[in-house]
Amino acid sequence: MRLGTLLLLLLSLTAAAQQTEWPRLRPVLVAGGFDRPVDIQSPRDGTWRLFIVEQTGRIKVMENLEVRPEPFLDLRSKVISGGERGLLGLAFPPNFKEKRHFYVNYTEGRGAPDLRTVVARYRVSASDPNRADPESEERILVIDQPFDNHNAGQLAFGPDGYLYIGTGDGGSGGDPLRAGQNPLTLLGKMLRIDVESGVTPYTIPPDNPFVGNPAVLDAIWSLGLRNPWRYSFDRHTGDLYIADVGQNRREEINFEPTGSPGGVNYGWAIVEGTTCFVPGCNLAAFTAPVFDYTQNGPQSVTGGYVYRGWAHDEWQGTYFFGDFTSGRFWGLRREGSQWSAQELLRLAGWNISAFGEDEDGEILFARFRPAGNGEIWKLAAEQPVTKPWLVVNAASGEAGVSPGARTNVYGWGISNSTGFVNAPGRTAAELDGVKVWFGDIAAGIISVLNFGGSEAVVVEAPGGIGALETVDVTIERNGVRGATVSAEVRRAQPALFAGLPPEALEGGRLLFFGTGFGALTADGQCAEQVVAVIDGQRTDTLFCRPSEVMGGVYELGVRRPDGVSGAVPVGITAGGAESPVVTMTLP
Repeated sequence: MRLGTLLLLLLSLTAAAQQTEWPRLRPVLVAGGFDRPVDIQSPRDGTWRLFIVEQTGRIKVMENLEVRPEPFLDLRSKVISGGERGLLGLAFPPNFKEKRHFYVNYTEGRGAPDLRTVVARYRVSASDPNRADPESEERILVIDQPFDNHNAGQLAFGPDGYLYIGTGDGGSGGDPLRAGQNPLTLLGKMLRIDVESGVTPYTIPPDNPFVGNPAVLDAIWSLGLRNPWRYSFDRHTGDLYIADVGQNRREEINFEPTGSPGGVNYGWAIVEGTTCFVPGCNLAAFTAPVFDYTQNGPQSVTGGYVYRGWAHDEWQGTYFFGDFTSGRFWGLRREGSQWSAQELLRLAGWNISAFGEDEDGEILFARFRPAGNGEIWKLAAEQPVTKPWLVVNAASGEAGVSPGARTNVYGWGISNSTGFVNAPGRTAAELDGVKVWFGDIAAGIISVLNFGGSEAVVVEAPGGIGALETVDVTIERNGVRGATVSAEVRRAQPALFAGLPPEALEGGRLLFFGTGFGALTADGQCAEQVVAVIDGQRTDTLFCRPSEVMGGVYELGVRRPDGVSGAVPVGITAGGAESPVVTMTLP
């Protein structure tokens, strides 16, 4: 069950949140074990998968918080990698779920001058959505590369449905071939082509700015770029942000608002950022970046994304980006016609190679480690901007809460640890600095978890909420409480734990484990009438009680129906409420 979509409509309510302070950030580990990750892409097809591009030539899939062992696509036999070469970009077209093809950008050859950038289309396997057909390549565009660096490599579909391709100036230093200002080369440009029209290999959008001008190539959208290492479109406004790596003075962020007619000249190699690269240049002749920063030692900007998630209201509209060499992170905002920027985090020794968005708009980034292997991390709040976004039955995943039930409270800014932190006993009043409140009643905490950047607290809901219709749930971390979420209180919300198989007891009895069976009597037994239905047969209930060792879990003892064995459907009725039916193997 994918829980993140249930509250996406809150975005429309929080986009106007006032940005009074700059975020204070912390990194949260999502996954490791990658070989030089350089791109993170979500197909935004409802599967919540992430596709991680490795510079050495593979694309891996992260699904259900786990990295699949087999690659989505392996192009290592085609790709030349190392330095600034390799498999560098991935883009999914609009309506990817139906189209089932995608685009990559890689370099091939033996090294300059035998070096080429290839933009190609591949198809997804007809039998496995997590595998691509390596024999399905259709080459869209091939660009000769005169040097081994400045290959750029990004691909992105704009809100207009066209493919944008950022190209470097061809390499070396100082743009010796003057590619950035040469209108008859595709190097040093932002290209815009139509690859989804069905015409092979592509067509030129009729509103490209230089169509009909014989002095400029039709595919060019903008020019004057040195090496645009990552650009992105704001998923709400359509605005384009381009991070362009500088020569030896300035790193820059360029901005192009939605609806721009194109034709922008960013000035390389006459200007570098907001300074002249050629002495005595006319800065006013070119479009200046909205932000640049001095290198002050080795620097290399890595472009990011505008935040459009809903975990952090105060982050809305902030463009997050970083620096590959220094491990610095910035936020950039526009207020009217004015721009402001702030350094937010510095992780010395972290090579920040790429940013990405997950399906819900939360921001991820990739880092290289010194040996070349890498990891994917998520940006989170340094202090708990805890915002529980869903309170669900731990066994069924259904929204709501029942007194005494094991309940998952999902949120952000909860845990500094990776994996599980379990209570030393059945429950704990506080665990890993975390408390959970149902109104003014503290819940018993069973575990705190953080897997793949997905954070939650597992609790035993207080019995005292039984008389309420709704209850406000709040997460507290290190003494600081976050926002609240209102959860429906159900008299009973029965569900069986499919991962806890039934146990055989003496005398032909079976023991099932579930949650949400409702309130308890004074002697600790289930107050509600609880009955199991096994393979369509209603059973006799022998006992119903809370587990002595597992918080929020109920034990239900029943008499085994005659002749029933093996894998059978099992359901529970408690207080008139029916559980989801699960298949369980009877011992």
